Amino acid sequence: MFIKEGHVISMNYHFTTTKVHFELAGGQVLELCIDETLNTENNHPFKGNMDPEKLKEAIRKYGSERVPFVRMEAETNLIRGQPFSMENLRIIKKTCDGYGTPLVLDGSMIDWNAYLIKQRESDYRNKSVAEIVREMCSYADIFYASARKAPCARGGFIATNNNKVF
Repeated sequence: MFIKEGHVISMNYHFTTTKVHFELAGGQVLELCIDETLNTENNHPFKGNMDPEKLKEAIRKYGSERVPFVRMEAETNLIRGQPFSMENLRIIKKTCDGYGTPLVLDGSMIDWNAYLIKQRESDYRNKSVAEIVREMCSYADIFYASARKAPCARGGFIATNNNKVF
């Protein structure tokens, strides 16, 4: 709905069907993960992080009018379920806000990402997974989830805090 011919969608990493749908709509996907992401020898705790400098560079290069939104996947399924940090999500949200670009959060495996934030970010050790999920969602302009990752559910949903988008 938001993607037109020539649009560029920045994300931490793609999911196969998401990427295909974006490309079929005329968009180009940019995977702006941190340099450590695909290095299997590196033990970085948040290989699902998006590189904020690469994001800024992409928005400047293509122009904010060609970037309909930025997408973060809560656990990057295709690269071994790598999570992003809450710190990174906040930085990406701040960057998006600076350019007037919506942040879209794919929360299909958000509970796993939240659990790893709890384990790996000291500020979140005493928070519940539910509290962490709530904070993650607070940064999203649009949130969607596929229930297909759950063992006994089908379907999904889309949520927004923006009346115009709704």
